[in-house]
Amino acid sequence: MSAADHARIVVYGTLFCPYCMRARELLDFKGVSYDDIAVDRDPARRREMEVHSRRRTVPQIFIDGTHIGGYDDLHALDLDGKLDPLLFPEPTNATPAPDISAGLDNGQQTTRLEQS
Repeated sequence: MSAADHARIVVYGTLFCPYCMRARELLDFKGVSYDDIAVDRDPARRREMEVHSRRRTVPQIFIDGTHIGGYDDLHALDLDGKLDPLLFPEPTNATPAPDISAGLDNGQQTTRLEQS
């Protein structure tokens, strides 16, 4: 699957962290690619993770720039059926609604229906 087929995913983690490994395994199982940033080898990247996530623990996962949290959060989204829509967003090919005011004469008014 190409990166264009799914959301951009960033995982900040360490090489031997069990939760980082589980997050990678889940994303691999989903068939998505992700940027795997090893913060144990790069203090500047760890600081970047802390600034963006406001957390110090790993992993920290972002999907299309939105902070998801750690592995437990990622797994919970998957169990709730909310992860796939984030990973594979629907294409936005929606047709805009027609402008109904264009066909109105000067004397016509539109009526707004209100819900009770």
